[in-house]
Amino acid sequence: MGFWNKSKSENSKDHSSLVNWISLTEASQLIDIIENSHQRPQFIFKHSTRCGISSMVKGQFVRNYPF
Repeated sequence: MGFWNKSKSENSKDHSSLVNWISLTEASQLIDIIENSHQRPQFIFKHSTRCGISSMVKGQFVRNYPF
């Protein structure tokens, strides 16, 4: 194991299972998000599986979100 691998493994935590990712497939889901936002903040992340920047930002969000 090299220095960079060790550093990365010590600092990275897999929080992706703690994030409740829900795919938006219908416009009616936006109404639910608006209603739920009165009790708890809601977050919409437009992710593209074909965009490297989108994947990088999603990973940074998951790593840095205060769980």
